[in-house]
Amino acid sequence: WRESDPNQVEWVKALLSIFRELAVYVKQFHTTGLVWNPKGGDAEAAAKALGNADSAPVSTPPAPQLPSATQDEPKASSAGGSTRGALFADLNRGGGVTTGLRKVDTTQMTHKNPSLRAAGTVSGDSTTAPAAPAAPAAPKAKAPRMELQKDKWVVENYDSENLSIEATATWQTVYMYNCTNTTLIISGKLNSVAIDNCQKCGIVFDSLVSQCEIVNSKRVQVQARETVPSILVDRTDGAHLFLSEAARDATQITTAKASEVNVSFPFETANPEDDNTVEQPVPEQLQTVVKNGKLVTTVLEHTG
Repeated sequence: WRESDPNQVEWVKALLSIFRELAVYVKQFHTTGLVWNPKGGDAEAAAKALGNADSAPVSTPPAPQLPSATQDEPKASSAGGSTRGALFADLNRGGGVTTGLRKVDTTQMTHKNPSLRAAGTVSGDSTTAPAAPAAPAAPKAKAPRMELQKDKWVVENYDSENLSIEATATWQTVYMYNCTNTTLIISGKLNSVAIDNCQKCGIVFDSLVSQCEIVNSKRVQVQARETVPSILVDRTDGAHLFLSEAARDATQITTAKASEVNVSFPFETANPEDDNTVEQPVPEQLQTVVKNGKLVTTVLEHTG
């Protein structure tokens, strides 16, 4: 049909040109919606002025110019055309486009001057880089304290100290919290001992009525000089338990979510000269099977 009716071809080209020019017009005058005058006057006064001067034309943005039937391409706005033309002209220059840039001296290059990276600024005419945000302040260390609260000894926030407590009643308890590199020696018989959130600490006691509990700690050591009915190790990495001869056969050790738990105790033989202290680890690998509708768990042993 292009060869049979040239008028239709020209009409279609003109219609496409209208759409292109309309797009240019909208982008220039209505980029974010209707354009209002930010310095306009009162609306009532403007309405009265329009009523009194009906013949006065209303100020509107210039309408797009309709292209003729013989035009193949729309005419871009002078501002947009000149800007795009200048851009393409600079790109066509190739390497010459960087001739206007200022040469940076080697003393201003951060990758060759570690001191500039540490300072965060570069001397010269270049703009200073924004300062890095300050690191959050370290939490303030709490004051250490050891005091008897009714029947409870509280020992907390000690670092690299050697402490001692003398129990005066069997119902007293000891709670050791947030200590590091600290050794606590307890004399006398008391109810229980708890170690919570401690690292590289050691505690020695004579005898307990109830239990010794180790929770949320790392690399701690506990020694029972006489007897202790039970020892609980929960959520702890690294615990060494030293049992006396009296506590060896009477202490129940319970572990939960614990690793690297070792137990040392005296070992008797037929020859007293061969008696010594034995250290054995608490098993961490367990094997579970289903038998007769029940779970049966045993310690996994490696042979070979």
